[in-house]
Amino acid sequence: MKVPNTNRLLFFEELYQAAREKQESLYEAFRRHDAQYKGSRETDGGIPVSTVRNITYELIESQVSTEIPAPKVTSYHKDAGKEQNARSIESLLLSLRDRLPMERFNDMEERYTYIYGGAVTLVEWDNEALHSGEVGSVKISGISPLDFVGQPGIYEVEDMEYCFLVFDTTAEEVSRRYCLSDEESAALARDGDEGAATLVVCFYRNEAGRISRFIWAEDKVLSDIEDFYARKQRVCTLCGQSEALCRCFLSEEDSGKASFFFSEDEGGSSENLFRSGGKGPSSKAALSDRSGFPDGVGLAAAAGRAGRLKSVSEEYEILDREITDRNRQVLPRGS
Repeated sequence: MKVPNTNRLLFFEELYQAAREKQESLYEAFRRHDAQYKGSRETDGGIPVSTVRNITYELIESQVSTEIPAPKVTSYHKDAGKEQNARSIESLLLSLRDRLPMERFNDMEERYTYIYGGAVTLVEWDNEALHSGEVGSVKISGISPLDFVGQPGIYEVEDMEYCFLVFDTTAEEVSRRYCLSDEESAALARDGDEGAATLVVCFYRNEAGRISRFIWAEDKVLSDIEDFYARKQRVCTLCGQSEALCRCFLSEEDSGKASFFFSEDEGGSSENLFRSGGKGPSSKAALSDRSGFPDGVGLAAAAGRAGRLKSVSEEYEILDREITDRNRQVLPRGS
């Protein structure tokens, strides 16, 4: 989708309003279903009734399941090492499931499904979360279909050029998250709702086909990131640490000087990575796996597709490093 470089806020606001208006009949049906679940005395035909028993609520609640399935990972190849890797992944997923509020999330999604016919799940990476010395964690949220606006006429999220998520929050929370001044925070509050604000998030595909993100509240642009899912992190201009680890704001001398910028994070590892059996990948295999091309074919295209490799020569330098096994024994190249 082509997005203009100027008046971007106006472009996204008009795009959101147009998408919402074209699907207004769908959202009206959603609102009727929600009112019926909550005990409205008006039938689908618009005739008010005097019966007080909410049979819709009872039917839906009887279908809600509190069971949360356990993750299951199956290896494609019957190999002892790969089977052990599958069990390790299962253990990791179980740990994440126990850490996240899955019970509350499941209850919400179950009811959304029966009331609206479906549910929307938002999975994010929270760079500010800290767990036992780890920086960052998975964050999962249940979104009401009333707060999801997709591209009109497209029914699969993967096929959409854009979609919108609407969040009801507070002006104070928006101010804390996006470092706004008191005047800017006060301007975000909705008329008639003291301290409440509406946050709109747009995910869209840019001209290169990569997912980008645009966020605004009222007439204030809060975030505009191209290629949103590329490995990036907010880095302090003073200490060079990520935002989660930066402590410059605790210093009286540096608190007013600290600012953050997005830095490309290559996500590389300084340690050798091993496959099952203690062997590292060969140079050809690693290049093929990373680039998606057959061995030795289209190296320049492969480097361009990776996008964040500085040059093909650096890629060779990485791949030609000597690989050691777990006992620190040097293996012949290509093994």
